[in-house]
Amino acid sequence: MKKILAIAAALAMTFALTACSGGASSQSSASASASSSAASSASASSESASASGATTGLANPWHDAATAADAAEGAGVGTFQVPAEGTSLECGQVFWHGFQYMEGLAEGDGDFGAAQFVIRKGLKSAEREVGNGIVDISGDYTVYRLTWDADVDGKQVKCYGDADGSAMKVTWTDGDYSYSIMVRGQGDDEEAFGLSANDVTTLVSAIS
Repeated sequence: MKKILAIAAALAMTFALTACSGGASSQSSASASASSSAASSASASSESASASGATTGLANPWHDAATAADAAEGAGVGTFQVPAEGTSLECGQVFWHGFQYMEGLAEGDGDFGAAQFVIRKGLKSAEREVGNGIVDISGDYTVYRLTWDADVDGKQVKCYGDADGSAMKVTWTDGDYSYSIMVRGQGDDEEAFGLSANDVTTLVSAIS
């Protein structure tokens, strides 16, 4: 009988030790899992912050202006005279959508008929010179099939386009300032529309 009791007591102690060991192992596993989860969370937060920093771009240098005069003042380019709204061109009348500026550059966006245009006035910069003292501030790097020169009120104007006598870009320099006109048709005429010689004269004469 004593032997049976001794054996039972030994078995009970064995089960108790096994249970303790299993509990410690489970607790250790849970602790390791929690640590791993925390590390993963920290890593994800770090990657998110890094990605956010990588996708943050430079601040937009452009500012809206109520009028061409306000754009000129903000840009520091003296005055900015543009064709009056309602000025007649061969394909329609001039309408303005808005004006904006950045340091050293004023811009106006408008349309006439089925065409859109952008007019700019900026400080002359030798780094943008395209020949004969003319500086290109248009920001347009399109390679046009044709280039030609025109004289408008004594100003030497350089015209660019893909068809004879149809200017899609016009640039000129007067004193300390440079100017540009960019024109694009809408719809099917987007890459084909251009200014006639008369329209070039009308616009350039009205810009200063």
